[in-house]
Amino acid sequence: MNEPIARFRHDNAAYSTAFDSDGRTLAVGSLDKTIHLWDLKEKTRRHRLRGHGEAICALRFLQDDKVLVSASLDRTVRTWDTEEGRLLQTMSGHQKYLTDMDVASDGSMAVTGAHDKQIMIWDLRQFLRTATLSGHTDLVSCVALSPDRKHVVSGGLDFLIRVWQVSDSRQTKEFG
Repeated sequence: MNEPIARFRHDNAAYSTAFDSDGRTLAVGSLDKTIHLWDLKEKTRRHRLRGHGEAICALRFLQDDKVLVSASLDRTVRTWDTEEGRLLQTMSGHQKYLTDMDVASDGSMAVTGAHDKQIMIWDLRQFLRTATLSGHTDLVSCVALSPDRKHVVSGGLDFLIRVWQVSDSRQTKEFG
């Protein structure tokens, strides 16, 4: 039987995960409202990040791995210093639970979807919301940002996939 590389304990179920760029650090968001940063080589916890008021639904390391972006059911997007284990910034705007998040490969922006039927685009350098995309008639369950940062794709419980143009927040296509 194959043995796992490592075993880590949380106070509640794991809800989201992300690897850093070299695969040495694993970030795990939990239903216990915390994020654990695990060193896979040393099999130790580097940091336990606290600050979210609900479970963490999505995690992404930025390009240099020194910053982690988290999205939570508490309706916030937060950035964290992974070396010091401290909160950098909190951004809010959604009215209901966040469900998913994607981050641009250059770390410049993030996109989130939520139960409020909205998609929000965030500037991660200035820590502010730059756009709100509306059109779904039920909760937004997934979002993705195109590699060139020109389009957002969203899917929802309205059974539709929508394509949005970032430059003018306009929906350009709909599949369903």
